Amino acid sequence: MTTIETHRFVVVRRHAGSTLAPCPVCLKEVEMVQLVEASILAGVSLRDICRQVSDDHFHLAVTENGGLVCLNSLLNNASLIDRRNQL
Repeated sequence: MTTIETHRFVVVRRHAGSTLAPCPVCLKEVEMVQLVEASILAGVSLRDICRQVSDDHFHLAVTENGGLVCLNSLLNNASLIDRRNQL
């Protein structure tokens, strides 16, 4: 039996600067990304991101311009998406 372990490193760079907003779960100002950006970073569909938000795996802040996902929660829980995709 052969076991292969992989790791992923994500670098987020934004031309317009970062979006800092208060996260309702972290209770502090953190880096936030739009839902579409979160799906691109995680490599899953927008529907999967919304499902993870509704399951409370990702933190969501609702603004007048739409929803923003806490980047900390996205990166900390990326393994949930990886495991789900492997099933």
